[in-house]
Amino acid sequence: MKRAIALPFAVLLLLSCRQGEPLTRTDFALGTVCSVRIFDHKDEEILDEAFSLLSSIEATFSPSIEGSDIWKVNHGGGRPTTVSPETAAVLSRALDYARTSGGAFDPAIGALVNLWGIGTDRARIPSPEEIEHALGTIDYHLVSLEGDTVVVENPETRLDLGAIVKGYASDELASLFTTRGVRSAIVDLGGNIFALGSRPDGTPWRIGIQDPEGPKGSYVGILRVRDKAVVTSGVYERFFIQDGIRYHHLLDPATGYPARTGLLSVTVIHPRGIDADALSTTLFVLGMERGHTYLRERHPEAEALFIGEDHTIWMTPGLEGTFTLTAETYSLERLP
Repeated sequence: MKRAIALPFAVLLLLSCRQGEPLTRTDFALGTVCSVRIFDHKDEEILDEAFSLLSSIEATFSPSIEGSDIWKVNHGGGRPTTVSPETAAVLSRALDYARTSGGAFDPAIGALVNLWGIGTDRARIPSPEEIEHALGTIDYHLVSLEGDTVVVENPETRLDLGAIVKGYASDELASLFTTRGVRSAIVDLGGNIFALGSRPDGTPWRIGIQDPEGPKGSYVGILRVRDKAVVTSGVYERFFIQDGIRYHHLLDPATGYPARTGLLSVTVIHPRGIDADALSTTLFVLGMERGHTYLRERHPEAEALFIGEDHTIWMTPGLEGTFTLTAETYSLERLP
C-alpha cells in the first residue's frame, strides 16, 4: 500500500515581491505545516503572538489532545459538556453547514475519520461492517448546542471540526494582524490561505491553483485576490493507494467512503476563512452540479473553481477577470 501526504498546499503562492524580504515563520500546528509571511512589519513578536494563538486553537479544538473541548465532548459519554465560547461559535457554524447541505458537511464524522486513518501510518480500508457501524454514529442531528453546552445523544458519536477549524484559525490570525496594523500578509495553514490586503506594491496577490494531477508547484491557473481566503480541498492532499485505487481523505458522511463525485479538487474564494474552509469540503462532497446550486442559493458571496476528472475547470461568474487558465491540458467552462 502506498501512502502520501502532500503538504496540502492546494494553493501555492507566487510572491516574487521586490520590496525586501518578508517577516516569515514556518512551523507545525493544527496537524499541518503553517506559514506566515508579513511584508509591512518587522517585529518578530507578532510572529510569536501568531503561533502562540495557533497553539491555543489547537489545544482547544484537537480531538486527540486530552482535555481539549472536542476531546471532552467525545469522551463525555453523552453527558452535557461545557465548552469555550470560541468552540461553541465554530461548532454552531459547522452545524449550520450540516443543516443547509443536508449532511454533506457533518461535524459528527469523527468516528469515520478515525476508522480510515487517512494521513496517518494506520491508514487502511475498513470492512463494510466497520463502516456500517461508524455510519450509525454520524448524524449532526445527534448534536445539540445550547449556549456553551454541547450534548451528543449517541455516546459513540465523535466530533471532528478538522474541515472548518483551519479556516477559523486563519481568520483569527488575520484579525490579529489587522489589529497590529499589518496590511500586507499571507497566512498559509496547510493550504488554507488568507491573503491579507495586497502585495507591497499595491497589486493583488497572485495565487497559483495546484494541478491536482501534477507535481507540487504545477498550476492549472493563476488567481488574483485581495483580502480573501482561498481554500482548496482535493484528492491529492492526503491519500493512500491500494490495488491501484486512490483513497483520499474527503469522506462522504452518507456512504462512509471517500467521496466520488467526478471532481479532483474544489477551490473556494470567500471573505472569511471559516466559510471558505467549510465550503471547499461541502462542495467537493456534493459534486459540481449540486455544489454549484448550493453555492448560488446559500452563499452568493463566495466564488469557486471546480476541477473535474475530465480536466474541465468550472468557474463561477465572479472570477471572470481574476482567474487565468495557464495549463494546456485543462479547459475552462464558465458557470451561470
